[in-house]
Amino acid sequence: FLISFFLTSLVACKTADNDSTPAPTPVEPPIDVVTPTVPIKTSVNEIDSALAVETLKILSSDEYQGRKYGTEGYGKAITYILDYFQEFNLKQLDGSYTKKFSSVISGQTVESTNIVGYVEGTEKPDVFLAIGAHFDHVGIHNGSIYNGADDNASGVGGLLTLAKYFSEHPPKHSILFMAFDAEEAGLQGSRDLVNQ
Repeated sequence: FLISFFLTSLVACKTADNDSTPAPTPVEPPIDVVTPTVPIKTSVNEIDSALAVETLKILSSDEYQGRKYGTEGYGKAITYILDYFQEFNLKQLDGSYTKKFSSVISGQTVESTNIVGYVEGTEKPDVFLAIGAHFDHVGIHNGSIYNGADDNASGVGGLLTLAKYFSEHPPKHSILFMAFDAEEAGLQGSRDLVNQ
């Protein structure tokens, strides 16, 4: 069988090499290329990638216990995010970064916490762009910590990195930064914010 497969593959490759059919001419896609009228001033070097990596490492460490609702690690994650929102001097909505809401987790109604702050735009402060990431994860199962590096400590790292950048370089439009809770229980945190 292997000899037969090898010979068949060899013949197929040899036939492909001898094929004299010309390659098709590439077709340009029917799109217009728009050249920006305003030069882009942001360089990649201005973005603090170290903060993104640090956040990823910290939130996905065993110390944070997989950030499941009700655990000490979950509480630490909230504090970690709040500390950076305060350090970046993000503005608060309605006098607080935390937005409490009721969610159903494992069949129980519990109080959950979204974390929200914003950078006010320089020209259109009443027009908001939104950037969000959820911070909760699934915790510990059968003695193993599910650290949630890519679900979603990395997203929170990106969120905080952008919050830092835009707090130092305010854009024309306002930007809302949202760290959602109860995503693992069915996107409940983001739904609550959308419904407000």
